Amino acid sequence: MKLCEAQEDLRRQAGKPKWLDLDLVAELERDQAHAIWERIQQAGIKESGTVVEELLAELAPPITMESTDDDIQRRMQVKSALALLLEKQRAVAAEGPVREQFGDELKALTDAEQDSKALKSAKRQLLFDRIVEGVDLPFPVGGASVDPDAGEPLPASKDSQTRSQVKKACESIYKDLVRQKIAVDKRRPDGRGAEEIRPIEVEVGVNPRAHGSGLFTRGQTQILSSLTLGTAKEGQRIDDLSLEEERRYMHHYNFPPYSVGETGFMRGPKRRTTSRPTRSGRRASCAARSGATSATVRSRSGRSRRSFRARTTSRTRSGSSRRRSSRTARRRWAQSAARPSRSWTPACRSRRRSPVSRWAS
Repeated sequence: MKLCEAQEDLRRQAGKPKWLDLDLVAELERDQAHAIWERIQQAGIKESGTVVEELLAELAPPITMESTDDDIQRRMQVKSALALLLEKQRAVAAEGPVREQFGDELKALTDAEQDSKALKSAKRQLLFDRIVEGVDLPFPVGGASVDPDAGEPLPASKDSQTRSQVKKACESIYKDLVRQKIAVDKRRPDGRGAEEIRPIEVEVGVNPRAHGSGLFTRGQTQILSSLTLGTAKEGQRIDDLSLEEERRYMHHYNFPPYSVGETGFMRGPKRRTTSRPTRSGRRASCAARSGATSATVRSRSGRSRRSFRARTTSRTRSGSSRRRSSRTARRRWAQSAARPSRSWTPACRSRRRSPVSRWAS
């Protein structure tokens, strides 16, 4: 069974038929799709929305004081099915001319394997903007305007809804080309084959002040991990409703946005920050429970890009600007990856300095 068929089968079983009936959608698509297509060719994408209300008045009875729940359900199903068919026909109407006029340029964009991710994204945005402005659509695209000086009619400018549909068509065609290249041609967007991997390098002993450290490099991605050891009495006590009372493996994973040259909010933990330490902690806790080690293990790792360049920030004070260099940002990231986190609380209850701080110092 195909994936799409399985999804439709699950929708029939777990969906809400009062909102959308797939059998009714198939019936209306067979009977009313041509009428919707003709309205798009005559009035354009924006003005074709009125066909939904016209067909709804013909196919579903209006709501009156004598209406029942079945009448309301029928009207909602018909309206949802017609809206779905309208969006589908709009996408087809905009995708055909774009594929015919700019298909070769979109294909050439997917073949630019030597370009970086940022350069390819910029080129894609420029091409999409040019397609939105220059594509010739075989239906009305907006209101006509007249030159106030010469009195001659000007080319009709595309309305916002038509622009949105053309951009969606560009994204859909580009996505299909990339999928075909990966699934059929067995070539990834960066030029690698289906069985090729990026070069991998591993270096240990990078941080001499920690009990263990390692630098893992795969392509342009780097992971710097630092590890400190302690006695079994210095594990983290868990005071919650779970069955776990003590944790002897603690993994702090840092992935700040500036480590890959991006900007973002430095707020609470994100998905990667919580999920990856949890998975590694499960594997390490199994080894600790089996008696493989009697020490408390605390690991801290951070991720960055090999060709790291911190985004330059400037602040003006009395006419002078202050800029943060990439070298300073890289050094701060390495120091934060090796420094123990303040959020970790050891088992000792005294107010003196924690032994974990002495390990890292």
